[in-house]
Amino acid sequence: MMAVNEDGDGTKEIIDMLGVMILTTFEMLSEHDLFQADSEIKNIPIICLMLLEFVENEAGACEHRWGCEIVRACDEAGIKLEDHVRKQVPVNKDMLDDLRGAYMEKKELSEHAAEEDDGNGYRTFAKMEGWAPEDDLDDGEDRMWYRWD
Repeated sequence: MMAVNEDGDGTKEIIDMLGVMILTTFEMLSEHDLFQADSEIKNIPIICLMLLEFVENEAGACEHRWGCEIVRACDEAGIKLEDHVRKQVPVNKDMLDDLRGAYMEKKELSEHAAEEDDGNGYRTFAKMEGWAPEDDLDDGEDRMWYRWD
């Protein structure tokens, strides 16, 4: 359905809004100790895999860059997505490794963090006062997904 869409920019914007909602939801769950490996919410890993399947496969043509943030959030919470990969959700360990590599590369190669901090873009953006969504744009066009609040 998205392949025949005539409003590519609008679709990309909707996919990015979905990313903001999902990542904000993960942060809110974390604040209440619900986004963790032994959470009361039992299906978090499979829900994350289903989200990854959507964003990397169905929405992949939208050239978003937030799929790796789902993997990063799970890694930081101790949720081992690899342990929940199954044939019903077409996400495999190679895809997870690629997404993990993408967020590790962002973490290490942040232009904004190179001199100011320890090179961790996520920490640099978290400390930024007066942050605005425009601060997260790469060359004024694409989101870098260091921060989304």
